[in-house]
Amino acid sequence: MPSSDELLEQILEQSNKLHELILNGELEEAERLEQERSLLITACFASGSSFDNPQKAANSIQKIIDCDREAMAHGKQASAEMKGELARLQRGHQAVRAYHEASR
Repeated sequence: MPSSDELLEQILEQSNKLHELILNGELEEAERLEQERSLLITACFASGSSFDNPQKAANSIQKIIDCDREAMAHGKQASAEMKGELARLQRGHQAVRAYHEASR
């Protein structure tokens, strides 16, 4: 089994890839990768795990947190954009329905 240091490095790599996938709108692949990453996080921080270089580990953890924050912010922005588009489509649908009702 990989060491906690190796697992943390893999988690950081996956976090960067996850952020990239979210930015590119590849949400299904991002969800799959997040599931894998979650398992690595659990294994990395299992009881009794330790890091050879605690400062390097702390830096990596901070990078992971920063990457996750950026990905979440982008996700919120994309969600707001999708809600706006959905509202626009609903208004259009209502207008078409009203037109059909009025033309009867």
